Amino acid sequence: MSADIADLVGSVDLSKVAQVGDEGDPRAWSWSGAVYAASRGVLEMIEILKVKREFLYLLLTMTQEKNVKVARFPLIYLDETILAHTNLAEFNRFLQEKENEALLDRMVIIKVPYALSYRDEARIYQKLVQGAPAFRNTHLDPHVLHLAAVFASLTRHSKPEREGLDLPKKVRIFAGEAVEGFSETEIVRLKTEAPDEGLAGVSPRFVINAISNAITRGNARSLTSMELLLALKDAIDSDARIDAKQKKQWFDHLVTARKEFYNRWVKEDVHRALFASFEDEGQQLLEKYLSGAQGHGRIQSRRKVSPREPCAGARGDRAVSLRGTPRCAAAGDLHEPARRRGAAKDIRRAGTAGQGIWL
Repeated sequence: MSADIADLVGSVDLSKVAQVGDEGDPRAWSWSGAVYAASRGVLEMIEILKVKREFLYLLLTMTQEKNVKVARFPLIYLDETILAHTNLAEFNRFLQEKENEALLDRMVIIKVPYALSYRDEARIYQKLVQGAPAFRNTHLDPHVLHLAAVFASLTRHSKPEREGLDLPKKVRIFAGEAVEGFSETEIVRLKTEAPDEGLAGVSPRFVINAISNAITRGNARSLTSMELLLALKDAIDSDARIDAKQKKQWFDHLVTARKEFYNRWVKEDVHRALFASFEDEGQQLLEKYLSGAQGHGRIQSRRKVSPREPCAGARGDRAVSLRGTPRCAAAGDLHEPARRRGAAKDIRRAGTAGQGIWL
């Protein structure tokens, strides 16, 4: 925002002073300030801690008394919500200054961390890349943005202390991937253990700048994942804000991103590419599954037939059991035909044949 307080409360309109003849006349004042436009609404202030002190004193009166003082005029009532944001380093410095206690008492502080899921981080990069002219005629490796997002996530996560959980597994859990030995609800417990996680680490701007430098410096029309890792390494090495210990740690994160994530993604791509007729095989498996499900449904429906009902296939002195039906033809059902023939042997044979078959 501008450093001129007139942008907030307005100023004297010299073109109207000649008409009304007095600078103290309300008609000679330009009421185009941001605080008037935001009345009964929201006033957003960007990088609030970079402004002059007089801005903060003005906000102090607005937040406490809902009034603003304008030169030559009495207090003006305003009712609005002020939404301001700044970076963490400036805010920590602001906290250490004792003269800011009055403003801090009137603030509701909300810490907004970086994205902790590398999938969400990759979507941020995708949006920035689509709107940048340098990337319009450049082909990116399918894994470039996700690999850069994994590196950024590794720098933002703290090292887990739980047994069996390392940093790559933690990144995968936050991305919603299935990790053996850990449930989907594990992410809630991890966030509780490290509430300030995501407030430090690589910013999206740092990664995009590294990618852009790699493209513009080499005049290349494509960017591979290995070239991305080299560009990030050069960006870390040339950044004067990072000390030697942190540089080494971030170099290790680059190696971890390549070994634990990129290598696995490449293996999966090769497996899918070498799988003969992958789509046809998948369609056949689907058809087999549907056919088996339909057959299972028919069998279950037939088993609901009562055991006392005669089999539909029973004819004469023989009982024919249908596939999927319970044994409903017993030897006793065939006694009458057997007595008519008067042969005990036939009765025994019919009794044996009349036993149903269970599936």
